[in-house]
Amino acid sequence: MSRPLLLGIFALSLVVRLWFNFVFPHINNAGAADGSEYLRLAHAIDLYLSQPGSDLSILSGFKQAGPVFPLFILLCQKVGALLGSLPPSSAPVFGQCLLAAISDVLLCMTANLLYGRRCALICAAFAIFYPASIINSGRLYAESFSTSLCVILLYIMCRGFVGEKRNWLHFLGLGIGLASLQLARSVMIVLSFVSLPLTFFQERKTGVFKSLTLLLIGMALVMLPWLCVQKAVLNKASLVVDRVGNYNLFVGTNPDISGWLSYPYPDGTGIESRSALAVLTKNVRLSLGRSIKLMLDKPYRLAKFPWNDFRTDIGFFTFPLQVAFHQFLLLLCAVGICLAFITNSDRKPVEQGILRARLLLFAYFASHAIYWFFITVPRYNMTAIPVLILFAAAGAAALMELFNENRKRAVLVFNALLLFFLCARINEIGLLFQVTGSPALSLILLCALKALAAGLFFYLLWKLSQKPSAKSVIVRAVFISVAFAAIIVVAYPARANGRAFEWQAQLLNKGDRITQQFVFSKNDLAALSDKRLFLLFDTDGVRDFVENGRIMLNGEPLNAPVIPGISLTQDFSAAKYMGKEEDQLYFECEWIYERMTVSAGIGAADIRQWFVVPLPLDMVSKIAASGTLSVEIENVSGVRSFKVFGNYDPVKLLPSVDSSSWEKAFYGVENDRGFTDSRYDVKQNIVRHTNSRLVSANKKSEADLSPSPGIQTGSYNLLLSAVPRMNSPQTFSLNAPLPRKLSLKNGEAKTFRTALLSRPAAGPNDVWLFRLKGKSSASNALHANIIVEPKLTVHLSNASVKTITYPCRWLSRNLPNYAEPTAFDYCFPMMPGLLKEKIASIEVSLERKDFGSAANMSLEIDDLELEVESIYGNPVSSYFKESRLY
Repeated sequence: MSRPLLLGIFALSLVVRLWFNFVFPHINNAGAADGSEYLRLAHAIDLYLSQPGSDLSILSGFKQAGPVFPLFILLCQKVGALLGSLPPSSAPVFGQCLLAAISDVLLCMTANLLYGRRCALICAAFAIFYPASIINSGRLYAESFSTSLCVILLYIMCRGFVGEKRNWLHFLGLGIGLASLQLARSVMIVLSFVSLPLTFFQERKTGVFKSLTLLLIGMALVMLPWLCVQKAVLNKASLVVDRVGNYNLFVGTNPDISGWLSYPYPDGTGIESRSALAVLTKNVRLSLGRSIKLMLDKPYRLAKFPWNDFRTDIGFFTFPLQVAFHQFLLLLCAVGICLAFITNSDRKPVEQGILRARLLLFAYFASHAIYWFFITVPRYNMTAIPVLILFAAAGAAALMELFNENRKRAVLVFNALLLFFLCARINEIGLLFQVTGSPALSLILLCALKALAAGLFFYLLWKLSQKPSAKSVIVRAVFISVAFAAIIVVAYPARANGRAFEWQAQLLNKGDRITQQFVFSKNDLAALSDKRLFLLFDTDGVRDFVENGRIMLNGEPLNAPVIPGISLTQDFSAAKYMGKEEDQLYFECEWIYERMTVSAGIGAADIRQWFVVPLPLDMVSKIAASGTLSVEIENVSGVRSFKVFGNYDPVKLLPSVDSSSWEKAFYGVENDRGFTDSRYDVKQNIVRHTNSRLVSANKKSEADLSPSPGIQTGSYNLLLSAVPRMNSPQTFSLNAPLPRKLSLKNGEAKTFRTALLSRPAAGPNDVWLFRLKGKSSASNALHANIIVEPKLTVHLSNASVKTITYPCRWLSRNLPNYAEPTAFDYCFPMMPGLLKEKIASIEVSLERKDFGSAANMSLEIDDLELEVESIYGNPVSSYFKESRLY
């Protein structure tokens, strides 16, 4: 390929990534999650190098991290400082974009070596516009850096197979790169081991001693200083970085938590002292059947989605389109291996050297299956994506070759490919349920339909694309193996595709409502006589419900706080402190959810979960009179819709109430339109749930539970939790109520502080609910992009009169900003009886954060109110054993 063409590929790749990171409006996640760790490590190296005689303890953070990526960050920061005053995270992002553009060129050159110019150009297009590569060029993660490094190393290694001359710089650079890679991604030590016999095989006739010596010198230049630093700082030395691998293995293969880190945390006592085999064996013994199901889920978790933890859009290239594009590449990759692996894209025999290079790439690609034994996430598959793109480009080139040879055959194959692709992406059984009336039979038919579409595609691909002379035994074996694997992967109803028998009812219009009845036996009523009830309903974030919905109980409207269920699952006795003076209190569960959701531009209460609503105290006596409770959830405004989830009969698997996983929420692959449900699957007794129906203007039959007749039956995800009624709820008065009405103009912030008139003693099981509610509207008649962020902070004082702040992490990121006044209602729990500190005051702040078109408009707030009340018992927590679900 010509140098101008390669330069053009480099320039386009760099421009696309720089545009996204520095021009396109999006949340800057450069230092989010692990990125903040790498920035801290880079700063630690800088401190140590810039201050003579510094204590080695500055480098103690390298216990679970390698030095290569932090050194890359530091180098970029120093270069950025020379060229201009770039922020600490911007210079490394620029450097990462530059490295990604270089790797795109080298991937294109690798494709040209192994497949030719057409494949190389297609590969360049796929690589430049692959969404995960664009998005994660702006995240300071070792995976992004390692992916670029892998492409460079694989290019050098492939050159040795195709007769391209390599000089001493190639081998020295290969050694340096391999050692750097294994310190960035520990599992890549496999590539280092493979490189030694591979170099011997490739150079056995042209100077093997010199080549291996240079390779080992390159490795030593990186590893020896690192081993010395480890020994000095940590008093140990290792060729790989141990990022708590045993614990990752323990969680990733644990069937009780489905391979995701759960909260409350699993008991991992003694894990690090056991062997990996012992950890794996113990997990398998928990349940062989569930362990097998978990392993069958792992390929989907690793490869089904592109790496995009926070569901970031790239303009019109939305997250659902990114998923579809990624999955289309997977399909083209299968085509590429079938048609252009053993043979060329024109089905002619391939040279032995090129075949060996392709085998190397395939083995590297397949080696990522090692991640099945750990917490399997799309991020871990990022280093395999360049090879996926290369094989996908080969598949696309092979289909183009087929089109040039015989257009009718090519059209037939392409139509079969589209049918296969569309069928593979269908996971809902609603349409088939209209025909069968059985959810189980519908699922079986859906799996059969997927298998049939896949089988038809591969049959036509074989019959219409292969030349008789190309149908050797090995070609047949490869083709059949890929086809069989693809059919199994597509047809198998993996849990990673979502709950097979779950559905959602969308309340679209004003007046749409769902109803469900709870019927109680005499024994139930006797057990409930001294209890207080809480309603749990399952919806996709609280905001749309609060702004548009209401709950009716036996025909009476319910005015009560809506509590995010995850907030109640926390261990309120395990408070932690942060800040230089440890003056900010936090709980780990909500802090992690808040840090994850802020990177996605939403609040912790905006993800799917159970929402808990306290019912009036007299509700038990009303239920006792009739033996039933009718729950109705209605869309009363119709401005925006919201969902209520449910299940087909006789399914009794509901989302877990007392546990969740933020890893599952953000790294799971169940939902290609948003975040995955963070909860697990638990059997619930729903025999009391009857008369479930949806009432809508567009509804013809009340036997159905969706706006589309015939699609859904069963019951909604509604539960009741009963808690002992030990004392009456208390509502606390404030010494300074919030202003009922106020207005915020551009750049304005308003803060109000109040306190409880009395400070009653809180028991160990008392839950205090803080509720901030009101209405807001934009001053302009049209919708304005006015952003007003609400904050609520509880100020506490300890025995030494030190002030500790506790910021609420369950508020939305901004108040409603529509033309019509729209309700907002936020609630979060505390258990003051479990804290060392006492509540001193409460601070509410509202701050304008928008700029531009809405600058001359104001946000009007009415009926602003803060309520604080105390209730006994936690209705969903595993730490409170006295609650019962109905």
